[in-house]
Amino acid sequence: YKQAFQDAGPSLQEQLKKQPLISEVSTLDQKLVKAIGDSAYASQNTLVAGMAYRVFANMLTTDSLYELAGNVFMENAQNTKDDEQQYSLGSAIELYQKALEINPKRMSTNNSMAVAIIQEGKSPPMLGISYIKKNLEIDSNHFATNYLYAQMLSLSTQYEKAIKIYNKLINKSTFFS
Repeated sequence: YKQAFQDAGPSLQEQLKKQPLISEVSTLDQKLVKAIGDSAYASQNTLVAGMAYRVFANMLTTDSLYELAGNVFMENAQNTKDDEQQYSLGSAIELYQKALEINPKRMSTNNSMAVAIIQEGKSPPMLGISYIKKNLEIDSNHFATNYLYAQMLSLSTQYEKAIKIYNKLINKSTFFS
């Protein structure tokens, strides 16, 4: 948090002084926390934005807010390295897990969880793929899930399986066009 504060611009630092994100959730002002997240995101400080959105999600405890906070941490992980990247990936996984505890059938969160687990690299890739398979049980024709699954199969050199899924997607997309 200290490093994130130091990296923040002057106006964001002022907001963080008025409403430190490390305070007890019960003492925080929802509007100020959301404003900090929005301001940080607008200024492309995805680390502070993720922290603010995590606090905001903990205040309101909705699956969509947990997913949003996780997505912002994932965005931060794409633009950082080493400790900050691992912190961001771990935070995203934690937030996606909270979202899935509320709504285990939220397909976008299951897909995001799969990607986060695989990118973090601390768990076996099959754990990430298990979230994709959950989605396929819910809707075997879900385009984004099938595409992600085909990508994962390609990365693990299961090319024949991946080609079958890509062909399925091509056939579906030409059917609708």
